[in-house]
Amino acid sequence: MLTLRKHSGHWSHLLAAVVGSLLFFLAQTATVVAQEAPPANLKIAFIGDQGLGPNAVAVLNLIKRESAHAVMHSGDLDYIDDPAAWEAQINSVLGANFPYFVSIGNHDELAWSRPNGYQQFLESRFNRLGISWSGRLGVRSSFHYKGIFFVLTAPGITSGFDEGHSDLYIRDQLVADNSVWSICSWHKNMRAMQIGGKTDETGWGVYEAARNGGAIIATAHEHSYSRTHLLSSMSTQTIASTSNTLHLTEGNTFAFVSGLAGRTIRAQSLTGNWWASAYASTCLQGDPICQPNASSGALFGVFNVDGQPNKALFYFKDINGRVVDQFVVVSDVETFPKLLIEEVTGSAIVLDSVTWLREPFPVVTANNFSLDARTRVVLFATHVNLTLGEDTSVITAQAEDSQNRVFPLTVEFVRKVPRFDWLTQLIVKLPDELINVGEVQVSITVRGKSSNKVPFRVRPSTSSGLGR
Repeated sequence: MLTLRKHSGHWSHLLAAVVGSLLFFLAQTATVVAQEAPPANLKIAFIGDQGLGPNAVAVLNLIKRESAHAVMHSGDLDYIDDPAAWEAQINSVLGANFPYFVSIGNHDELAWSRPNGYQQFLESRFNRLGISWSGRLGVRSSFHYKGIFFVLTAPGITSGFDEGHSDLYIRDQLVADNSVWSICSWHKNMRAMQIGGKTDETGWGVYEAARNGGAIIATAHEHSYSRTHLLSSMSTQTIASTSNTLHLTEGNTFAFVSGLAGRTIRAQSLTGNWWASAYASTCLQGDPICQPNASSGALFGVFNVDGQPNKALFYFKDINGRVVDQFVVVSDVETFPKLLIEEVTGSAIVLDSVTWLREPFPVVTANNFSLDARTRVVLFATHVNLTLGEDTSVITAQAEDSQNRVFPLTVEFVRKVPRFDWLTQLIVKLPDELINVGEVQVSITVRGKSSNKVPFRVRPSTSSGLGR
């Protein structure tokens, strides 16, 4: 249970007012996005290398029969640069309002950006569904869907789509996000990360950036299915575990190629002990894990199973009903306290603890229940969980000005917000040193792990009220 360190005795009376204000404030602030857990049994289909025709339609019908809630398509759409025909094929089975996500493939370049191109169709779909994104959708972009964070890039895709430094983009996106589940999707591969004839086309940076962030790596390009064991290095294919229950951490993840969405099916020509499963037209003689005579199909991930938001069941199923791979993934990626901000303005969601007003805040105020007349403000954070017996001493807060001067803030109150179990409110006292500082960046640290920095403004004032 969270405990309270009282300094002035007024917090118990203040709590009801703060909570009431918060509920009203959150209801009025549509730009606040909380990274909630996925709904129970959220199912996503992972495919790539689709084409137009009966096999592609059969895979879409499989996705529909399996009651998937969304598709992540890792590139190569129709192969004939006909976005309208591709869109019509999707809509004929799944409908115009089905959540369908795409990372660009090499066969999508020519018709991607033109009027009525693939990107325009995807943007229209996102807009219809009310899904917001940042960046260039499908090329270098990120978005959230029902508690899952997607980062889409285009390493190795020519015609100006690969802007370089995709690894840094992936790194920064994953560091800034706080979701339990993250999925990085791109189309092409490194040679060791597929079982066919593809060469080194992406560089190892994107793989390692995703691994360091604990993100699942979804690719296609090679027309077969393959899935690695849990790896602690992608570039050297270092195996962290061969268990069929894969525990994701920052530094350990797995990659898969799901390239059997309806185009051709190819033979296995490479193998290695880092592979956990493979499905191809033919297999190398004696290969212990490859299954031959492959048919088109999809990999399905079912998130939040067995009442565990961080647990998922994956299985690859072909259009004939054959399940060739099944495994469990548990996300043990550590989440950090993140202070809430408004998406549009980037400003901190912070309130005066007495007046419930927003910034700028005075340091000294007459509207105060404490004898010291110093302003207290309320911050709101995710993933702040105190254990039994812990108090506010495990949390510190600080403000930093434009000259990088650091000012400690006293944390006086910590508690979960009633009816918002994912959200914690913290009340901090503004120190005298902030008078006339202006805008500051505030952050908190919990057991040595620091949050993001969020801005708010301190109102200029004189020193006449000090010492009260």
